[in-house]
Amino acid sequence: MTAGPFVADASLVFALAAHELPGESAEDAGRQIAEAGAIAPRHWPLEMANAFLMSLRRKRLTKAQVRAAAEAVGGFGITIDMSEVDAFGSLFELAERHRLTVYDAAYLELALRTGYALASLDGELRAAAKKEGVALLPA
Repeated sequence: MTAGPFVADASLVFALAAHELPGESAEDAGRQIAEAGAIAPRHWPLEMANAFLMSLRRKRLTKAQVRAAAEAVGGFGITIDMSEVDAFGSLFELAERHRLTVYDAAYLELALRTGYALASLDGELRAAAKKEGVALLPA
């Protein structure tokens, strides 16, 4: 995926763990993520759990597939950034400026603050990152 650290959003990690990206195995992707040193904002575990729950409810994944995917994600070694952020300040402003959710703005804020590339499949988040001059993965 990349040779350096990056901000991993839930859309990309979910797709990798749930085997939704062609040509990527969860094991290979997890190894690349761990080697690169991916980070995510503090709400990321909740967003991941919700994505798995919604896939189970929509019958896109079985309970066994959810367990396996969640276990794969645990092995990715993604670091959770525990920095204090101003939800009603910088995050709100980024979200408002780019018509994002505050949750998505948290990924963008983290990428801006660290200078890391943003790994996402979310089109609106990618467009906002591009406008802010943030490098994107996949390119």
